[in-house]
Amino acid sequence: MKKFLIIYILMVSVIFISGCISEKPENVLEKEVKYIENADYEKLLDLYVDPITLQPYSQEEKTETIQLITMYLGTEGTQVKVHEFEIINKEKINDEKYLITTYTKYTALGETKEETKTRTVVKVNGKWKIAEELPTPGFGILSGIISLVGIIFLFRRNKKTDE
Repeated sequence: MKKFLIIYILMVSVIFISGCISEKPENVLEKEVKYIENADYEKLLDLYVDPITLQPYSQEEKTETIQLITMYLGTEGTQVKVHEFEIINKEKINDEKYLITTYTKYTALGETKEETKTRTVVKVNGKWKIAEELPTPGFGILSGIISLVGIIFLFRRNKKTDE
């Protein structure tokens, strides 16, 4: 009986402690940085919800975005390196919504940038999420690639007509 009581007290203590150590809203932004650096794009996109409906994005939307991110950042995260990440300000709107301002210094595709951004973080189904449109880096690069392909096509076509 004594062993049962000790095990019961330990179980209740663990449940109580795990409830007290809840995740902070800013943790979702720290995870975002980690997932970008580790090229864990599937987990990265699971952090986002639609800013209007607060619903998770569809698998199709995530797959398309992963393809763009992979083109831009690479499959192993070698194209991006975060040098500094800092939470500058945390404004509580209500128990389930915060505006969090971050400072990030990073290098992407060989270019070092600094960015200060205010992000909306919301609690959805008990988990903190980033309420933003899915990240879509690479549209500039994508249009550049399309332009390059077009130029190569025109160059080849003109070369054939010159011969």
